[in-house]
Amino acid sequence: MKYILDVDASKVIEAVRSTGVTITPAMMHYAHYLISNMKNIGTWQLSSAVYGFVGGTADSHKWNWKDLRDLDAAFRLTYGGTVTHSANGMQGNGTTGYANTNLNPSLVVSLNNQGYDFYIKDNIQGIVNSPFGADDTTGGIIRPIINTNTTTALAIRISSNVPSLSVLTNDKTGFYSFQRTSSTNVELYFKNIKSSNSAVSTALVNQNIFIGAYNANGNPLNFSTSTIKFSTIRQSITESQSLQQSQIVTNAQAILNRL
Repeated sequence: MKYILDVDASKVIEAVRSTGVTITPAMMHYAHYLISNMKNIGTWQLSSAVYGFVGGTADSHKWNWKDLRDLDAAFRLTYGGTVTHSANGMQGNGTTGYANTNLNPSLVVSLNNQGYDFYIKDNIQGIVNSPFGADDTTGGIIRPIINTNTTTALAIRISSNVPSLSVLTNDKTGFYSFQRTSSTNVELYFKNIKSSNSAVSTALVNQNIFIGAYNANGNPLNFSTSTIKFSTIRQSITESQSLQQSQIVTNAQAILNRL
């Protein structure tokens, strides 16, 4: 099927190509499918950072698709510890590896209008694991917690230490979407299941968000061994948008044969 490549997808592909990666038709289709469909449902426009992890190398995975400048100010990824990059995405080693988004929520998102997505594969090793997040000493917190020893797929805290939302399932792989939509409401979506609860917001996190680990006031903790294939930092979205984005991101992984 022939189509005109989305203009932003074309820019992503050229950024990936500039790192020495040989571009395949599947890579072009992946970028086009993700970006054009996110635009169609309005989530691209609400995102400050989109990490698609295409190309299979550290350099090709570093790009923030919303701002393709090779600068920390553009929220490009910088890595710490041992991180493995492949056609499947980015994977930490569970002890030292992570990516710094260089995005500090206190400077980018709004306290009561913030959201985060990621797609992971592999049932993560370890009792407690945080493939994403940050907190500081002021009370600001963004923390998803995956516990492989229980049926809890994800427990989250956003701008409040309590309560934790959770979705119960033994399968921890797939697309996660969590957000704060007001001063009292937090939401979690996973495998078409929604969980919401009341939690009064306190403060925005004043630390950079890490991927593959949790930024505890500047120190990476709870390292993940899961393969991370997609992530966004955005404003809050509707339930319909969350469900559609889950399907779009999942379908996109199929394009690269990495479900």
